[in-house]
Amino acid sequence: MTPTALPVADVLAHPEGFANRVVRLSGRIASVCNEEGCFIEIVPSAGGDGVIVNFPGLKYTFPKDCAGLHADVEGLLYRKVYHRSRVSHWQHHSFRPGVTVPPYSSVWRLEARTARLSGPRATIPASVPLRSAQPSKIDLAECAFEDEGFGIDRRMVEPGKTLSQPASAMVRKMVVCVEGSAAIERPGVTTLNLAAGDLAFIPPAVPFDIRAGSVAAVFLIVYANVPLPTGHSH
Repeated sequence: MTPTALPVADVLAHPEGFANRVVRLSGRIASVCNEEGCFIEIVPSAGGDGVIVNFPGLKYTFPKDCAGLHADVEGLLYRKVYHRSRVSHWQHHSFRPGVTVPPYSSVWRLEARTARLSGPRATIPASVPLRSAQPSKIDLAECAFEDEGFGIDRRMVEPGKTLSQPASAMVRKMVVCVEGSAAIERPGVTTLNLAAGDLAFIPPAVPFDIRAGSVAAVFLIVYANVPLPTGHSH
C-alpha cells in the first residue's frame, strides 16, 4: 500500500523523525527552475518554509509551468547548509524571489524517487526568509554541508539495500565507510568492499552504487570540483 503523503508543514515542524529518511510529502509548488525544470520547491498551501525537490542526476525534470500546482513527492529528506553562491543561483532561477540571501543558508532538500503533480492551480504563497546558518561547527548526523567547490554528505544505507549515486563530469568523490560495511559497485570495475575506516575514490563522470552488507552502513561522501586548467580565465 502506498503511504499517505504527509503535509510538508507537519514534517518540517518536527523534522527529527523524518530527517535522513525516505518520506512522502505533499505541498504547493512555490517555484520551479525556469531554465531546465531541474528543481521545484514545495511549501505549505498557507505559506512557510519549504523543501527543494530534484531527481538525482537530473534523471527527470519538472514542467517549467508547474508553479501553483499541488505535488506529492517521495524520496530522501535531508538538511544542508549552502554557501550564498549556490542559493543565489537558485534564486536567479525563481527560488524565493526578493528574499535576502545570507552568507550561509540552511535548506531542506529531497532527492526524489517519485513525484506526482496535480491541479487545480492555486495562488503561490509569499516567499519566506531563508534560515541563516553558521558553518563553523556542523553536526553531520543532522546536516550536510557545501561551500564553493566542495562539500560533504552523511548517508546511511539499510542492511542489504542499495543507494545509487549519479555521475558528474565536474566532480570527484571520496566515499568513507564509518560504520558497518559497504560494497562500491561501478560499471565495468571490480566491486570494492569497504569496512569501517576504509575509503574509496570515485573519479569524475563515474556513477556508482553503495550496497550495505548484513548491517546498516554509515558513510561520508566528500566531493570536490575538478581543478580548472592552469591559466584558466573567466
